[in-house]
Parts: sequence; structure tokens; C-alpha cells
Amino acid sequence: MKRFISCLLFTTVLFLFLISNVFALDFEYTQIAQQDEWQLLSYINEFRRENGKNELTMLESLQGACNIRAKEILQNLSHYRPDSSLWYTVLDEENIIYDSDSIEIIAANYNNTADFTMAMLGSKSESEKLLSDITHIGIAYVQEEGKANKSAYCIIGITCDKYENSSLCNAEDIHIEYSQKLDKTDLTVKTECKHGDAYIPVEKHMISEYDSENMGTNKLEVNFEGFTFKFELIVDYIDSKPSEWYYDAVLYCTDKGYFTGLGNGKFDTAGEMTREMFVTVLGRFAAVDISDYTESSFADVEAGQWYSPYIEWASRYDVVKGDGKGNFNGSKAITRQEICVIINNYTEKFEVDISEVNEAAKFTDSDKIADWANSAVEYCQTRGIMKGNNKGEFMPEKTASRSEVATVFYNFDKCLK
Repeated sequence: MKRFISCLLFTTVLFLFLISNVFALDFEYTQIAQQDEWQLLSYINEFRRENGKNELTMLESLQGACNIRAKEILQNLSHYRPDSSLWYTVLDEENIIYDSDSIEIIAANYNNTADFTMAMLGSKSESEKLLSDITHIGIAYVQEEGKANKSAYCIIGITCDKYENSSLCNAEDIHIEYSQKLDKTDLTVKTECKHGDAYIPVEKHMISEYDSENMGTNKLEVNFEGFTFKFELIVDYIDSKPSEWYYDAVLYCTDKGYFTGLGNGKFDTAGEMTREMFVTVLGRFAAVDISDYTESSFADVEAGQWYSPYIEWASRYDVVKGDGKGNFNGSKAITRQEICVIINNYTEKFEVDISEVNEAAKFTDSDKIADWANSAVEYCQTRGIMKGNNKGEFMPEKTASRSEVATVFYNFDKCLK
């Protein structure tokens, strides 16, 4: 039979919280508590938030005390210990400072955390205890065969007058995929006070200015009880994994605003790059003010389209030319040699000086490079903007994918630094 016993002592406490410096630290959840125990902390904090109370941090030293008590509860579900002393003597044993506001909640024979939580929050007396003026919490869940109770929970809460220091753990190189829940990161706030170190996992409500549709690097803030921590979160496209050769280039070009995805978290890495797409990316790369280019010089480029001002800009500066019949053919896939010509034209027209970093290559398919593209191909190859394949081919007539063009602009930008 499931039984539930709890104990609470009341006093009034004033909370003072101080802001301190942020230090990047590593933290492993399992070093402090089990996954079920962290989940229970999340449930309790959600309940406290809904009722206008501060969120609790899991105090490392309390975990030891809770584990001792939970093992005792396996044998006897009571606030009295095996030596007949009351539960709070375990805090003395563990050298934990406490006062009369401290609480212990115990339970036995619940099959899972969800059932235990529902019973605890559904009880008026127990929910009142969880909403008391405590600051830190410890949670232990143990199971063992052959005991009077097959499982036991112990929650101990204590007060603290202030946090003396704080930091954000696991804040380096954070990646999530589009549509992945923000709560799945390992971000954790670590606090320090007279009781020692305490932790709280970062959840979505603690992060400001997060937009799940904003691909690439997001500069965000974690806010917790007056503390503010800045960090970067990278939202990856579903078709651009960190292990792919083009990943760095796609991320870089996204962060720079040269490229945008196609929506729903897709970059379309293997998709063909059209001429209008390429010139648009070049215009963004060049930081063109599109308000200056409201007309169109080509019969097949309608003014007012997302690409039209960039094409008009490139046309006015002779960076691109049409087909001699008044058309630009923007929807046509761009070839590798066409890319070279447009980049070469851009550097000449805007007097962009880039030093050579490679000797001129002798491509095995050089006979396929058009006369009008020869010097441009050599320019891009010797500057490190483009290169051939591992067979020594340049493949001038091959069309380029979006990920390949991202790599071109990634290389191009590096040449300018």
C-alpha cells in the first residue's frame, strides 16, 4: 500500500541575490543526481513558477543526506531514523547548515516519478510544503529488493539567504537541430553559497530572445534570479550536420546573412544554385543597398522580386552580363566557370586586391574551360577561392550546389582577411 508522510517547520526568510561573474565550466548531471531526480526537480520548479515562487536549485551536499534518508526509508517509512532521532539529524551528520524552515518529504512504493509527482502535488498539505520559502533542494530515489519497501523517495529542502557566486556550465559549442527542444541542451546554472554548490538545468523559460526559426548562431541570454549569462546557441539545418565537409561554410554564410534556408530547417545543401541565387548571395556579400536598384535592365527579370535588385546592381557594374538578347536567364543553374567569371569581374570592378596563395594548376580537363573563363578560373584557383577535385579536374561546365557555393563564399571571405 502506498503511503505518504511529510514534515515541515516554518519561519520567515528574506532572500537576497547578488550578481557575479560568469565562468565557463563543465558539469555532468549524473555526478550529482539520477535522471529521474532531475526530472522531479523540473516538475517541482514548474509547480513553484505557476504559483509565483522562486525556482529551487539542487544542492550537491543535500544529495548525500537525501540518499542516506532514502535508504533508511526503504526499511521504515518514518521521519524518525533508525536510532529514533528525527530526520534533520542527517543534516548535522553531513555538516549542512539549516534552520526551522527546512522540510523533509518522504514516500514509498511509487512505481515512477510521474505517479509520485501527481500524488505529491495533488495533496494540499504536501503542495503547501513545496511552496514554502526554501531555496535549495535535495532529491533521492532508491530501489532495493528484500526491504520493507521496494522503493523510496526523499526530498529535503532548506533555506539560504543569498547566492555568493554563479556561473553557466556547458555553455561552449552548443548545437541543436531545427525543431529540437531547447530544454535538451546540457546548459546548467551553477550557484555557490554558504551551503556549497547548487545546480539548476536551464529550461526554455530562462532563455530570452530565442527564435526557433533563426538558423545558425543565436546570441542569447540565460536569466536566473537576477543573474544574467550570455551564450551562443547554434541551430543546425536538418541537412547540414557538423560532420559534413561543407558544414563550416554553411554555418558561416548563414551567420553572415549571405544565405538563408528554404524554411522548415532545410538549407537544401544538394540543391542547384541558380544564377539569380548566386548574384543575390554576391550582393549580400557586398552589402549592397537594394533600395538603390528598383528597376530592371533585363527583359526576363521582373522588378520587385527578391533577386531583382541584386541582378540590377551587378548589371550596372558589369559584374554580370546577359545572353546578348536582353535576358539574364536567372533560373538557369550556374556553372563553376561562370562563378569564377562573376567573382573575377567583381574583384576587378570594385578593386578588391587578393594575393595569390597557390601556383596555377594544370587541370586535366583544361580544354573544357571556355576561352572567356580561362583567366577567371586561374584567378579563383590561385587565390584559394575554388579548386579542382582529387583527379585534377576543374569540371568547368558542372553546375554548383548550394553547399558548394557556400564554400566558395566562405573561402572568398577568408581571402579578404
